[in-house]
Amino acid sequence: MIRIACILALLAACSGPGEQPGTPSTPANGDVGSQPAQTDTTLAPDISAKPELPAFWIAYEAYSQLDSATSQLILVDAHSPKAITDSANFGTGHSPFEASESCFELSKHAFDKAPGMSCDHGCALSSNLKYAAIALGPADEDGLFTYEPALIHHQPGGDPPLRFIINKFDKITAVRDLHFAGSWLYYSTPVPKPAGQLVQQYEIRRRDLDGASSEWQKVVVMAPGEDPDVTGKHSTYSGRFRVSANGETLLFLTPTIRSLKVWSWHAGTLTQHDYICQNPLGPDTCAGTGSQYSDIDPAAISPDGKTIVLFTTVQSHFRLRRYPVGSAGQKSFTNLVTVPANKNYQKEACNYVAAWMRTSVRGQPRFSNDGQTLYFLAESRCNKAVQKPWIDILSIHAADIGKTLTEEMVTNYTKNPDSDLPANRVMRSFDLSPDGEWFTYSATPTWNSQGNAIAPGSPAAQLKDSELYVMPVEIEGKANQITNRLGYRAAGPMALSPL
Repeated sequence: MIRIACILALLAACSGPGEQPGTPSTPANGDVGSQPAQTDTTLAPDISAKPELPAFWIAYEAYSQLDSATSQLILVDAHSPKAITDSANFGTGHSPFEASESCFELSKHAFDKAPGMSCDHGCALSSNLKYAAIALGPADEDGLFTYEPALIHHQPGGDPPLRFIINKFDKITAVRDLHFAGSWLYYSTPVPKPAGQLVQQYEIRRRDLDGASSEWQKVVVMAPGEDPDVTGKHSTYSGRFRVSANGETLLFLTPTIRSLKVWSWHAGTLTQHDYICQNPLGPDTCAGTGSQYSDIDPAAISPDGKTIVLFTTVQSHFRLRRYPVGSAGQKSFTNLVTVPANKNYQKEACNYVAAWMRTSVRGQPRFSNDGQTLYFLAESRCNKAVQKPWIDILSIHAADIGKTLTEEMVTNYTKNPDSDLPANRVMRSFDLSPDGEWFTYSATPTWNSQGNAIAPGSPAAQLKDSELYVMPVEIEGKANQITNRLGYRAAGPMALSPL
């Protein structure tokens, strides 16, 4: 899931002395070719010139490279001074509760009062670590889960210092998507189909877990029953949605194999903002074949719930769109990359993209806390001479969406080289710290589990691994790798406020 709630599958325990997994038959990326750390000062672990240390926690998944279905849910402090120099004890990061201890593994310790339960099939966490939702088994044949909401009890100095308290809320069944936003818990569930209806609709429900009522509120049904994509049997909407950080605005993308509609829900009102189609024949009619849209396309809602942004590729343009929530007729866009009208974007984008831009976006973008800046992972795969994709954290001011793009409007924070060198950190996902001053992201490592800087070579092997980093939100701020566990890759970091 996204920043306000991550679905996290977990298993096993944090590493420590004698707990390292068996060495893979193909070594982890960080152990293919190494050199003494001091020979490459450009990779020296350093938070940056920023005087203060990061003051937030990170929850992440650690997947076994021997068994991708095996993972752990890890909670660590963002400051990890010994992760590189003492990987046997701190390769998974430092405990947020005691700096002299290794990570806190939620799935092992947090269920001590809930025997038989685990996060093996997924857990969701609220960003304030007050609530969790625990999947009680694998998805059924329709891809639906049953969840047990739980209260997270904090015990400063206790053993464990944090645990899940169950039986406080009723189970939730037939869940397609689920998100926390503040004290609100939202989820989507299929609506029974009327006779003859082929398109599946989903009802969105919510409950204020801090409130006195135990009733679930019906928010909206998506896609709407009167939508021509529903009545015409074209909708491929799968029940996904996003929620603003304040819990007041929802964002929906409802695709067909030819088009995409953009919707928001706010204060009881559902608004259609856009109908995106490469070959429109009318207000609700789109020609063409082949699917290029999804309900999980890169999109975000500003923290105050007042602005929606969306990245799309349509016709000959890679485009960033902006919509004010509640205003159906207002929209603006900026073309990030454009190819000639008679060219295929996917085939020709590399020939027309500027050196300071990229051809696509990976994962979901993030707004700054004040909603004025949009951060995103921008990706290109244009250099045929290298195996690694070229990915950087870029930003654009929200107020500039609608203007003609110039280099001065785009900020590149990471400035990775377009090469197979270890310094080209291939980023998978990222998040912002609660104060908005730090990035945390998962990416290919620059340090191996022996504490050595990784030497150039073996990019394919390196791509099998990923570790966690923390860096300040500054241009070319120093990135600090805070995990380096042998045989495991870190994924899906979620930044959390300390308890």
